[in-house]
Amino acid sequence: MTSILTTPFDANITRLQVSEFLAALDKLASCDVYHQQVAYSNRQRKARDLGFVKKLDDSILDQNNTVTTKEDLLEEYKLLATVPTAVLKYKSSTGTLFFLWNNTNTIVEINRIRHSGEVHTWHAYVIYVQGGVVGIYDPSYVEDAGKTRLREMVGIPMALKMVEEMRKKRYTVKEVWIGGGGNMEDNCTEMSRQWMYEEIVEKGGVELGNWTERGWKQVSVL
Repeated sequence: MTSILTTPFDANITRLQVSEFLAALDKLASCDVYHQQVAYSNRQRKARDLGFVKKLDDSILDQNNTVTTKEDLLEEYKLLATVPTAVLKYKSSTGTLFFLWNNTNTIVEINRIRHSGEVHTWHAYVIYVQGGVVGIYDPSYVEDAGKTRLREMVGIPMALKMVEEMRKKRYTVKEVWIGGGGNMEDNCTEMSRQWMYEEIVEKGGVELGNWTERGWKQVSVL
């Protein structure tokens, strides 16, 4: 039987499996691993999508053309946290690892965007925060010497929201680092899983925070 820790995050992965992975990782980690997936900037945006779920038929096709139910979708959305909720779980002394989504790639998001005409910007990445130092692992990161501020970084708006919320709640944010890259085939979810697995299971968490040694780029906090 394949362990949840080594189950690939492919197109068929469910939000429940992602949360089970995070919970299993937390048991092995010296830092804290937040069990929920950070997917909404605020509760109003989450409520909007929950409202959309309630209007769907009881049985619907998901993004993989398999049948799912409204009840299952509602259960999945319980696993998706807002930024303000997640920030409250940050532990400065031990450090906290967060898994982030831009949008959730579920039938709700896809259908809502289809009806509204919004641009679909689905993406997954990870942030680790300890002692006011933020490290952002972005599988799609491409260094641009002309961009030196966090708010200029492309594709990671939830990381910016996390930093803004930390400052709003009076947490110290001293430094922000970013690294990663190599995602050429829309494989950001699996690459994020692999990175977390390597950092916690294979390396024992000892390299988390060593951003300079990794050659990561330091950017202005905002």
